Amino acid sequence: MSASWENTADGLLADFRLANTSRADESRQLAAEGMVTGLSVAFQPVRNKTEHAMARRHVTRGQARLDHVGLVTAAAYGEAKVLAVRSYDPDDPDVAPRLARWRHLLAG
Repeated sequence: MSASWENTADGLLADFRLANTSRADESRQLAAEGMVTGLSVAFQPVRNKTEHAMARRHVTRGQARLDHVGLVTAAAYGEAKVLAVRSYDPDDPDVAPRLARWRHLLAG
């Protein structure tokens, strides 16, 4: 599940949260060890520009909606890859300060 994303000059940077399952743990470990780091990115086109030159069609995506992302061994786009793997502990106030604040307010 996508936790956050940001459009940058280099492309889309995103943080993903994985479910608490054995398959997710295995995927996290494979990515952390650098064994599987490619991302398969699927999108829905929103705005396109199509040009024809020398009997070939060239499509430029002006806008697209991210549909899903999968961990793969060979990504179609070389830049689509895992950059870092980290753990997330929602009980750590440094990791989840907004959650910690709400918990404090609700407990008080």
